[in-house]
Amino acid sequence: LDSSSAQPWEIQTEETLSLVDISDNPIGGSLDDRIECYKKLTTLRARRCELVDIPLSAISSLQHLRTLDLRGNKLMLLPLESLPGSIRDLDVSFNKITSLIGGNASV
Repeated sequence: LDSSSAQPWEIQTEETLSLVDISDNPIGGSLDDRIECYKKLTTLRARRCELVDIPLSAISSLQHLRTLDLRGNKLMLLPLESLPGSIRDLDVSFNKITSLIGGNASV
């Protein structure tokens, strides 16, 4: 699903959806926690959406998520221990993050 809509969570789709790309939508604030309804999601791209926060409880419920691309937002904090262990590709470059909490990663 590639959405250029400002309200991408209003799109109805099957439970088998594996990719959501909401990049370049000026969402601002936080990613909508309705993302958790996409249980089979493997890739989430939210580049340049002016995000300052992500709903960690919703993201942590996505047990099939392998790619999380949050490049170019305004995130300041990212608790790695709250992310699903299934993630293999994480891009948080060009944010305002000064450190990653948990895990063995550093910026």
